Amino acid sequence: MISDDREAWSAMGSAFSGIYSPLIALLALVILGGQARAQAAMDKHQYDQTYIKGNRDDIDFFVQRLENYLDEQGEDGLCPRLVLRQFAALSKEELCSDQGQEVSRIFYEKNRKVVDIWIALYPLLVGMGSQKEFPYEHNYTSSILKMTTVLSIESCVALDKVYYSINPDKEKCDLKFWV
Repeated sequence: MISDDREAWSAMGSAFSGIYSPLIALLALVILGGQARAQAAMDKHQYDQTYIKGNRDDIDFFVQRLENYLDEQGEDGLCPRLVLRQFAALSKEELCSDQGQEVSRIFYEKNRKVVDIWIALYPLLVGMGSQKEFPYEHNYTSSILKMTTVLSIESCVALDKVYYSINPDKEKCDLKFWV
């Protein structure tokens, strides 16, 4: 039989609200925390994709320009790609010698755009290569492969050697192609 006593119903309602209100509040807090984590993950993904796309666009732009500049004939009738071949065979000791430094300096003066674009590529590669997680590592590797495919591995190694030779503060271990 259902009671007609309003005080009994009031007491039962107070008991239920005392039990269920904190449980519902806790459930709402857990759901809110889950939503915050999901939003943070989506924000990170969006940031990562935007950063990677910007880097890839810049790398594509620089590689295309570099490819054009490597094949342009200079005032001496030689294109930089042919001149770079002499660097491919040089050892670290030969590059650091006075003669190696002078040859690098002359190449840099005659082909400033080529070397400057090469130097501009490095921060982009370092930025993507610094993260050891999927989208960064994958795009870093594909950028390296694209550069070696479009420009040739020999040209990339030779440009690394020129970069190393004209930059006395650069360590060989910091280079990407000449290992």
